[in-house]
Amino acid sequence: MGILETGAALILGAVMAFSSGQEACLEASAEAAGSAQAIVESYVEENAIAPEQLALGWRDLTTGAEYYVNENEDFYGASLYKLALNMVWANRVAAGEIDWDYRVGQMRLGELSRGSLEDSDNNYSYVLCQGLGSYRKAKLACAPLYGMTREEAYANKKYYKDHWITPRQMITCMQKLWDDPEAYPRVIDCLLRAQPGRYFRLEEDRWPIAQKYGWLHIGGMDISTAGIVYAPRPFLLVVMTHNLPDAEGHIAALCRLLGDNALAPDAPES
Repeated sequence: MGILETGAALILGAVMAFSSGQEACLEASAEAAGSAQAIVESYVEENAIAPEQLALGWRDLTTGAEYYVNENEDFYGASLYKLALNMVWANRVAAGEIDWDYRVGQMRLGELSRGSLEDSDNNYSYVLCQGLGSYRKAKLACAPLYGMTREEAYANKKYYKDHWITPRQMITCMQKLWDDPEAYPRVIDCLLRAQPGRYFRLEEDRWPIAQKYGWLHIGGMDISTAGIVYAPRPFLLVVMTHNLPDAEGHIAALCRLLGDNALAPDAPES
């Protein structure tokens, strides 16, 4: 066999191996998504949860598989907005523009961020918004973290003027948190300490969970939780509810059940 023929054979072999690896990863991803779908659909049916009462986003960080319920439907996220708000400030710290001792109003940024994320303090979060100019200017600054341009955010009045958000947008935001932990160490640390024994951490104590909740009881009950679950196969999860009785219990149960699914073996490497 000549040099050219040998080279061609090696290239063909490498392409076939890569293709085989890709197929294995795609199969693992499809299997993971199918398992998550089966878990959620079974739970929704068993508990007679109506379509308008639940939105969910899930992404397996090992295989890239994802599954959604009401993927692009706006649900009221309430304090979920505080996650992206604090990520905007963390980006400024990571860029060297300021540090955590920087004063926003009369308080240090680090103290404001801790209270906003760990305690979900509305007053601290208001100060952080004002530090960016106003609440609405803060929403524009957060837009890229959700996968929106500032123009798209401005045009989306439910997002721009209030706390409405979709599961897909929350997963996009949390993926950025996962992808760049060096930019967000304080944000992640605060989320890991937030609400022990509540929401995702109500039933799940096998591994750390970085979570942020949102809660509003005005003209209905809206309770949501978003976070990173550091299971053997880590995953992102957002569960949003509207007028769902025992919402926190359902949020906790879905996290635990999807955590059971995350005990499965890792996907093959490509």
